[in-house]
Amino acid sequence: MSRTLVEIKARPVLTVAATILLKEIAHGKDVFEFGSGGSTLWFSKFVKSLISVEDDKGFYEEVLAHLTECKNVRLVFAETKVLPDVITNEGLFDVVFVDCMPQNERRRSVILGAQHVKPGGWLVADDYNFPMTNKEVEILRSNGWDVAIVSGIKMHPLKNVPVKTSTAFCNFDI
Repeated sequence: MSRTLVEIKARPVLTVAATILLKEIAHGKDVFEFGSGGSTLWFSKFVKSLISVEDDKGFYEEVLAHLTECKNVRLVFAETKVLPDVITNEGLFDVVFVDCMPQNERRRSVILGAQHVKPGGWLVADDYNFPMTNKEVEILRSNGWDVAIVSGIKMHPLKNVPVKTSTAFCNFDI
């Protein structure tokens, strides 16, 4: 099933509580996002700057078409296997948001994303309940990151049915 912006509203596919918290920590900040979509359009309204990387060429083109007036957003296309590597040349960010689809790339996105969070910044990983996400977030916790898990119900972006989910908010204040 193909993703389209008709199916995805201009907001992240998170629980209400996670959406509120993410907006609070990202407002006016420099943000890097693994996986574009409704969250990209949503972030564009209140962040200082956003770099978003997408591995689905058709979805990338559709999101890009909706960003023509956004001066604070740079959308990057990258093949799936190198999607996490895009951040390596981009510096440090106040918030790194991990919400890409492929599990192995999500795992690597958490690992590399954590290395690009400014002191006092945040790594936010959606779908903490996925094994690859959970494992990497727990490694961050064991390395001194403060981790808060926000759990609840969100609507599945493709099937439009309620699903249980959780989002990890990880902070490392040096």
